[in-house]
Amino acid sequence: MKKKLLTSILFLAISMILVSSAFAGTVYTSSLEFNHAIADFSGSRYFNGATVKLIFSNNTVALTGTLNSTGGYKWNTGIGNGTRYYLVFYWQGELIYNGSQQTTKGFDFTTNSTAGASNKLTLQQQNLTRYALTSNINLWAYLQNNTGVSFKSASYGELTKELVITVTAPSGNVSIIKVYHGTDLQSPQKVFANGQDITAYRVSDATDDEFGRYTNCWYYDAGNRVIWLKGTHSSDIEYKIEFAPSGNIPPQQPWGWTITIFDQRIPVLLLACVAILLIALIGGAYLIIAGRS
Repeated sequence: MKKKLLTSILFLAISMILVSSAFAGTVYTSSLEFNHAIADFSGSRYFNGATVKLIFSNNTVALTGTLNSTGGYKWNTGIGNGTRYYLVFYWQGELIYNGSQQTTKGFDFTTNSTAGASNKLTLQQQNLTRYALTSNINLWAYLQNNTGVSFKSASYGELTKELVITVTAPSGNVSIIKVYHGTDLQSPQKVFANGQDITAYRVSDATDDEFGRYTNCWYYDAGNRVIWLKGTHSSDIEYKIEFAPSGNIPPQQPWGWTITIFDQRIPVLLLACVAILLIALIGGAYLIIAGRS
């Protein structure tokens, strides 16, 4: 009788262990690290400062982070073991890349089944052809229509405060791009398309009817700091936006290039002269000491 009772108790204990193991909850003690793989059309400018969201397979948000370098991002803990996730990226509030079902590119994955494991992803770089970034993180462009239209180049002059974007498309095609700028820049002073000053061709709204009034024109949404540029192609179109009044370019310093140290702009040439003088003084002192010894 005792043997039967002991056997029953043992069997019940083992069953409870097996059941509890089968229904054990996910342990969120693992880590996750991945490389920065979201770039603009050029493939060389990364969306540093973009928001990355880690999403469960049921489309709810697990964790959120901010990309701040080409090194990517890492969550040191809070990652579930044996859990299916995917990554989603936002640039200044706008969805730019959804990694759902992108298993071959590494953006949709399942973590290591061992609790506390380190997970490291190697993501395949995605060049977002509809986006053009500049050296100013608050100034960027987006292709509103991307059928047969693409960015060729994009640059911004920190000194001149001029944005120059070249768009390529077959002859007869229309390109429409949206330029977003931050509060560090004022409203556009002049707008050009292939060297033509189109500042006077500003329409009242970003609609097909308004854009259809002119071959090349533009619209400015001051409230949201968005500039719309529209052009009709016979070849590539170079758009230029001047954010500073013409002739209001700061003059070059007489000493040439400068660098900022402790919030003070110091001429590079002056620093070089000081460095040479210090070397000469140290060298002279050494020769004097050596001569006395």
